[in-house]
Amino acid sequence: MGFAGVILSAGSSTRFGKEIEKQYLSISGKPILIYSVEIFESIPEIEEYYIVAKKEKFDYITKDILSHFSIPKFKGMIEGGRLRCNSVMNALHHITKNSKCGNILIHDSARPLITVDFVKEIIRCTEQYGACIPGLRVTDTIKEINDSEFIDGTPDRSRLFAVQTPQGFKLEKLYKAYLTGMAEGFEGTDDASYYEILGEKVKITQGKYSNIKITYPIDLEFAKLFLKEMDK
Repeated sequence: MGFAGVILSAGSSTRFGKEIEKQYLSISGKPILIYSVEIFESIPEIEEYYIVAKKEKFDYITKDILSHFSIPKFKGMIEGGRLRCNSVMNALHHITKNSKCGNILIHDSARPLITVDFVKEIIRCTEQYGACIPGLRVTDTIKEINDSEFIDGTPDRSRLFAVQTPQGFKLEKLYKAYLTGMAEGFEGTDDASYYEILGEKVKITQGKYSNIKITYPIDLEFAKLFLKEMDK
């Protein structure tokens, strides 16, 4: 029951404010996308992986980026959708039909600073519990607001986590969860939220502060600092 990996790279980077999508920029001389590719390549439990992107980016990714690296586990490009959930649905449909793997890891390419040990722990946790995602306990006080942007409540932050990727699941169950959620018009922003629709339990494992999501230009500078620390 090996793992199939999915690297989501179809985002438009509207908050990043640059002409080129952030996942194709470089950090320390290497495209952001490749950081995730190299980690997936180096983990034995990940038997294969796919990259989800806009169709018009397929040639650019395969010829200008991937062709410069060793990628024996890479099985192909999958066309992304309008939203993240549409991209994941496309990937699940393709992998369910074409892969023999029983588990799946879904990762956002905008989180380039994952490590082998970190991903292996998520794999171990997924094998043990059936579904596992990394997260960090929220340290700020969080406020809920109403439509008029007045405070509507203050949730107990001791029970709140900021979640990350990669997220691991049983492939068949996650596919069923997405089919159910999409049929109901649910547009979740992570994969565990679909799993929850089925009433399935998802285990939280410790995330990493260095596993930042590149969202704004300043995040590139933070990523460079984390890389320097990780290289020491």
